[in-house]
This record gives sequence, C-alpha cells and structure tokens, in this order.
Amino acid sequence: MIFTDEVLDDLVAMLKIDSIDSYPYVESRLMPAAEVVIAEAVSAAWVAENEQDPAVIQAACALVAAWFEKPELFGELTPGANFIISQLQARALEAAT
Repeated sequence: MIFTDEVLDDLVAMLKIDSIDSYPYVESRLMPAAEVVIAEAVSAAWVAENEQDPAVIQAACALVAAWFEKPELFGELTPGANFIISQLQARALEAAT
C-alpha cells in the first residue's frame, strides 16, 4: 500500500484540505486509481516490492493531486506524473536485467 498514514498526512497538506475524511472520493476513487495506474505502467510486482520508494509515492501523490484539482483529468497522466512513471519504468527494467 503506497498511501501509509504518513503519506496521507503529506497528501492532506499538498491538497490544502483539513482531512481526507472530508473528501471521501479521494480515498475511495483517486488513491486506488493512482495505485492501479502506477502498477500497470511499471509492474505490479516491482511496485509491490518498492511501494515506499519516494519516487513511487511522488508519482501516486502527483496523480491524486492533479485529479483532485482538475476532476476532468481523472484517469489521465499529467506531465509531472508521466515523467516520474517513466523513471520508475526505467528502474524496473534495469532491475529485471
């Protein structure tokens, strides 16, 4: 699980909200979707082994923040998240060889 309590605290600060509980769709839709996008883009097995890697967390938070601020982008990769995910893909490929 990428979104630990510590990461949630950082995400709350990033989104400038009082609590995740105030926005239930963040926890029920945005966070799971971000985890799926990253797992499918990189490798579910690699992400599971590296889910607390700062870059994995940054990619997930970047997606959630973008989708939170602009709901019409839900499901799309933002340029920032795309860059981080590309770096994760390269690291996963390197680890596999």
